[in-house]
Amino acid sequence: MSEVAAAGPSNASGNMAAGPRNNSEPAASKGLKAIPRIAVSVKRVPAGEPGLTGRGLVSRSGPGRLNPHDGAALELAARIRDLLGVPADVISMGPKAAEETIKEALCLAGGKGYLLTDPAFAGADSLATARALEAALALKGPYDLVICGLMTTDGGTGQVGPALAALAGRAFVGRVDELVEAGPNNLVVSQRFPDMRAILRVSFPAVATVLQGAFPPRVPTIRDRLRKKECEIVTLSDLPDSDPGLYGEKGSATAIRRVWRPRPIRRKALSPSPQNAARLILDEAAQIV
Repeated sequence: MSEVAAAGPSNASGNMAAGPRNNSEPAASKGLKAIPRIAVSVKRVPAGEPGLTGRGLVSRSGPGRLNPHDGAALELAARIRDLLGVPADVISMGPKAAEETIKEALCLAGGKGYLLTDPAFAGADSLATARALEAALALKGPYDLVICGLMTTDGGTGQVGPALAALAGRAFVGRVDELVEAGPNNLVVSQRFPDMRAILRVSFPAVATVLQGAFPPRVPTIRDRLRKKECEIVTLSDLPDSDPGLYGEKGSATAIRRVWRPRPIRRKALSPSPQNAARLILDEAAQIV
């Protein structure tokens, strides 16, 4: 295991990057205010076994819950809040029911909530989702830091965070597993890979994705649960660029043709007799070859 410090050009597809600002820099990165503005991107995912629509896509009409990976993103935001005294806003795209998920997330984040919900957003892939979220972040921001879970349990692509960085020219750091230091203009974080650990200082504006097990979400206090939580609805017409061709299924670079459940694997019980067990294994191997 090795440790390195890195700062380089913004590269959303890489894992160690800290790069130049874009023209719409948050004020914190210009040194105009003492605390950064933070947003956490979350998602409502199906609870339990997801249902499928007639087209074979994951249904959003059933019971839902906060994406488990996003709990770690919220905890990281809460730890920065402990250090700097700055609340984080929560942003999500989904059905109207996701409003309750946002309010749940605000118990830790402490800021305002924004829900993108519109028929034009339906059927979005990772790129179209990131494009809509980025448009809303620009509308309600600008933000110095955007925190995301590593992936979602109903998609698993892990591409929304890097896409948010690429679309806005933000620095990107993925697989964060420890907060080392937080300041008004940058973060120092640990980034973990299977065979390496890196310590990075990442300048704002930036996007970070967080490893799920690294930041177990705390239990909200009674005060946090009772605090009034605001969740503003954002529709297509509210966005700076309201071209429906940019979002949802129309704006997606990929298309899901079909989703199906695999057939159950038929299992055979082996006889306790060594001779019979060996014969069954040889028969199975012959079929594979």
